[in-house]
Amino acid sequence: MPPLSLDDDELSDLMHLAQAVPVEHRGAFLEGVVSALGDMSTVAPGSLYRTAAALQRDFVNAPTGRISRG
Repeated sequence: MPPLSLDDDELSDLMHLAQAVPVEHRGAFLEGVVSALGDMSTVAPGSLYRTAAALQRDFVNAPTGRISRG
């Protein structure tokens, strides 16, 4: 999978959303965002934020213990 090309605002949004995710699950959250965006080398405006916000809910609202993301 190619690396994502993010501008400063997109990176800032992603890091802001990641802060709400428990530290022990942030890596999985970030990997999930990259995986959900697929093979895009650049991200369409707004798609990074929408994707990350949707995944953030899964990680923040998950019961304590295991995260059931693949």
